[in-house]
Amino acid sequence: MQKFLSNHTSDWKEFVKIMGDTGALIFGSCPLSFMLNDGHVPRSVHLITNNYFALNQLIFSICGDIPRGLDCTTTRRKFKHNKINYDIFYVTTVDLISRVTMDASLTLLATWWNPITNVITTAYPSLFRQRKMCLNMPPEQTNQVAKYVARGFTLVHPWPELSAYPSFAQLVLFDLIGYEEIVAASHFKYRNSIGVQSGQVIYAYSRHDFVQYFTKSATYIENYGACIKTPHNQLIPCDSVRYILNDTYQIYTLTLFAQTSDQSIFSLDCFSLDSWYSNNGPDIRVNPRRRFPYTGRTSPHCRFL
Repeated sequence: MQKFLSNHTSDWKEFVKIMGDTGALIFGSCPLSFMLNDGHVPRSVHLITNNYFALNQLIFSICGDIPRGLDCTTTRRKFKHNKINYDIFYVTTVDLISRVTMDASLTLLATWWNPITNVITTAYPSLFRQRKMCLNMPPEQTNQVAKYVARGFTLVHPWPELSAYPSFAQLVLFDLIGYEEIVAASHFKYRNSIGVQSGQVIYAYSRHDFVQYFTKSATYIENYGACIKTPHNQLIPCDSVRYILNDTYQIYTLTLFAQTSDQSIFSLDCFSLDSWYSNNGPDIRVNPRRRFPYTGRTSPHCRFL
């Protein structure tokens, strides 16, 4: 990986320094190719950073200059250098590894390279060792699954336990985005699919869409710290994000925790499919934590977003 990149960057030392200083990651098919070590030479490199000023610095270190015609006002910059297609993303998310894992269409592609340690890591090592992969969300390219099947991987259902619970598989959820009803068996064929119960209705979401909504809704509640608002206008503690990003849990419910003069604050109950179906209560409950009044010394916003 290191040798490949050094041969395709104008200033390798500067490139690694910027990557290390800003915490940027190279993710997806490029590090995966070197992890597979099957002779496949990558033709594209995807980078992600949450430092806006690093965008042009990275491009300079790769090309030695800004490529002609490149729009440097966007948060996503695509260009070609030395026959390699580069795609650099700027995001506001603090936790880039969670973002890479959440956004990958295949579990295989939730893979990244650390420039400091020169180590490639996958978010799903057990699946990788078994030469298996799951869909996290609908694939970006129609041939994406076939490409990795040809390289020795088997596509498996992300939640095989659904077949053991036929009544749960037929549970009806409501998709707010598509504005239609959808059965659990169809919704949970993707690893990033979740259900969020509000009132008597379970709503169908992808983790990506649900967490993206939070980036616009972080707020500070006196005595309860940073909170985020769900699409159903319910406030939950900001710590909830780490559990929504964790695909150990597939169903989430909200329980009223506290009422202020103008706000209702909820706890988040997190269930795996097993715990939801067995009706033994949540695997974990995330309660708001009472805080001292905000002094302005630290950011009131969620550190996960």
